[in-house]
Amino acid sequence: MRKASVIFVLGQAQNIILRQILERVDGTDVYLFTVYPPLAPVQGRVIGIRPVGLLNLVLMCLKVVFYCFRIRRYAEVDIYTPHLMNFVANKVYYSNVDRVSLYYLFDGILNYRRVSAFSGAMVDYQVKQRRKSVFIFHRYVRLMSDVVDQDVKGVRGMLVPQGVILDKLQFDGSVTTIGGDVGMVASGNGVLVLEPPMDAVTAKSFESRLYDMLLTHYRGRDILIKPHPSRAGSLMDLAKFKAAGFSVDVTSSVEPAEVFFFKSHCQTVVSTTSSALLMIKCLCPAAMAISLAGEGDFSDSAMKEVLGLMKDSGVLFL
Repeated sequence: MRKASVIFVLGQAQNIILRQILERVDGTDVYLFTVYPPLAPVQGRVIGIRPVGLLNLVLMCLKVVFYCFRIRRYAEVDIYTPHLMNFVANKVYYSNVDRVSLYYLFDGILNYRRVSAFSGAMVDYQVKQRRKSVFIFHRYVRLMSDVVDQDVKGVRGMLVPQGVILDKLQFDGSVTTIGGDVGMVASGNGVLVLEPPMDAVTAKSFESRLYDMLLTHYRGRDILIKPHPSRAGSLMDLAKFKAAGFSVDVTSSVEPAEVFFFKSHCQTVVSTTSSALLMIKCLCPAAMAISLAGEGDFSDSAMKEVLGLMKDSGVLFL
């Protein structure tokens, strides 16, 4: 029987390199479990695992159970996933652990530091996933080491986009880079501004830093503002920018920043501590990624670690 290739898109980091993953598994039976609409055409089964509403939840669970049963019929099963904490990934892996080859997929900052499965956020996440697993008739297996556990059976390596700083990855196994620029090209001369989560006070501070930076380095450029997903619009005084001669537009797109950037006809992306800066720079080294983070944005050790990673990746701090 043919080999099954089971791919999990649990974040946009995997969605962005999906085309290259599919090229790698060409000739096998593909099962894609995804929480986002796939960014590449899929010759195989696509199962959405982010349902909206009770009816969709029931249908999703039935599909997951059905396709997990089908996958168990294969003599060889290759799994591509950022981790095994997701309840569906957990089921597919442990249902086929005797014949599985496991390839971890790049997931951004998660791969640049060892994240314990016992950390507060990860414990909460696993509790929620364990509850969900009941609906797909699975006895959830909790991770007992790192989130990216290199000691589980069948690990074959990790797939990462070119541009990732390989010597900074916290992974001891085989690492394979995918493609050249991963099909992503920064175009145009506009500036995309990713607004961080802000209140009225912090918005004024960010606005001031952004205004000064744009006047100094990007005078006359088109400015595209993408408000933070937690807000319906921008908190900044955009009239101030227009008075200075900038063409300013605000997008209502709900696409993740990493995806939207490459459709925005911008060459430069600006934010503070957004992981999107790191991801965009990894996927397209030619892009200009700028952080306007203030001292208060890196007050704890974890964020200081992220600061170092962003700098090492080529993110410019102004």
